[in-house]
Amino acid sequence: MRLTAAFRAFGAALACVALVAWAPGASAARAEPSARDWKTIRQVIGDQRAALRKDDTARAFGFASRGLRAQFESAENFMRSAKAPVMSAGVMIAKLIWNIM
Repeated sequence: MRLTAAFRAFGAALACVALVAWAPGASAARAEPSARDWKTIRQVIGDQRAALRKDDTARAFGFASRGLRAQFESAENFMRSAKAPVMSAGVMIAKLIWNIM
């Protein structure tokens, strides 16, 4: 089903946001994220969660990767996918990440 794929993409987007937030401070050897890196990762994910909860479509979509923005084509499509009552591996990963914070 198309929504399942979209939800997988949404979960992957959260993971990508975390990696992108961490990557600029990483060395070529890809050292473990520092405490500061983890704080940044949690902040970015938390900011996107807050935007989703407030139905701030533009802000939530702004946290999506370039590839996801291209896939969803619009902030409205992204938000509709985020709200769809479909459970997928991506959603489970996102929930796991959210519960860690």
